[in-house]
Amino acid sequence: MITKVRRLLPMALVALAGVALGGARSADSAPPDMHMNQHAEPQLEAGQQIFVTCARCHGGDGLGPSDGAAPAIAGQFPKVIISELVDFRPRYANRQDPRMEHIASLHLLSQPHEIAEVAYFVSTLPRGRVPADGPGDRVAEGQSLYQAQCVGCHGAHAGGNQQRAVPWLNSQHYEYLRREMSYTVEHRRPNMEKDHATLFQKLTPNEIDATADYLSRLPPR
Repeated sequence: MITKVRRLLPMALVALAGVALGGARSADSAPPDMHMNQHAEPQLEAGQQIFVTCARCHGGDGLGPSDGAAPAIAGQFPKVIISELVDFRPRYANRQDPRMEHIASLHLLSQPHEIAEVAYFVSTLPRGRVPADGPGDRVAEGQSLYQAQCVGCHGAHAGGNQQRAVPWLNSQHYEYLRREMSYTVEHRRPNMEKDHATLFQKLTPNEIDATADYLSRLPPR
């Protein structure tokens, strides 16, 4: 896994920002602090040390709390982690959360290589199944909605796409998914505006709940 991670570093460190529940920003529009030496290798030991701060909310296993107050990030694609951390920086203001805005602005994440190190460490954590705590009475509807609206980017089993920096959604916390979808509708997720706001605005709150419930019950792949 570590060898594979190191091979992927040059691809992930060229202009990564703007990935949320899907979509990626092009290299031309990338924040300048995401450009770095493409020949560098991530120091996973350093990433592990930085992750101690992340574990306070996401848990030592990276699966997040059972109430979905923070997402499961274990095994998430490095490009996704990197771009989300950048988007939380107040200077870009592409995501809003006081805790994450603070974390993403800390000195220990002040350099691109530090962001890369923690992102790649997180990517090596084993995936796990989170508690599916949605109502469970509209899962079939949620599946239909997902297949009609989301499968083109996130895949048949919501496994995302590493090369395109599209995150996996399967076995993500129900409360986290429904909250972030609702935030997008309310224009509280700037990095989701272009690709998702119009899509989610077509859904009723019950349909958002159903989609989140369906995704939370999918096994991790």
